Amino acid sequence: MPYGYNKPKAVIPVYPVISGVVRGAHLGSFYNILGTENPTVEQLEKYSLENCVDERTVPMFLVHTVPDTVVSVYNSLAMAQALTDNGISYELHIYPEGCHGVALANEITSCGNSEMDIPYAAKWIDEAARWIKNINR
Repeated sequence: MPYGYNKPKAVIPVYPVISGVVRGAHLGSFYNILGTENPTVEQLEKYSLENCVDERTVPMFLVHTVPDTVVSVYNSLAMAQALTDNGISYELHIYPEGCHGVALANEITSCGNSEMDIPYAAKWIDEAARWIKNINR
């Protein structure tokens, strides 16, 4: 392996901002990336990660929630489609409950907010650990 080679073997995006062109895109993130509040469609498409997937893309374990009103679930769906189209391995978990920032979805990260303590969604942590242990088998 060449000196300085630091490509990850896999990634675990959780409620990720992927696209500047999907329905409900989190344009604020793209405004920051591009340094303008008036990006062109071409710029948004160029920096939308689903358009950057190719044979060099690493496997992904994507996590999102349906009611996320900050970063639309369409981001994870767009990435899953791009990974499928390019033959890249992935696992996608979309939970029916939980807002953006639900984190571990358990008592530890809920900070007393019962809406962020979701035992069903908290299973993503164990699922991600299982997935990462088996990524190169």
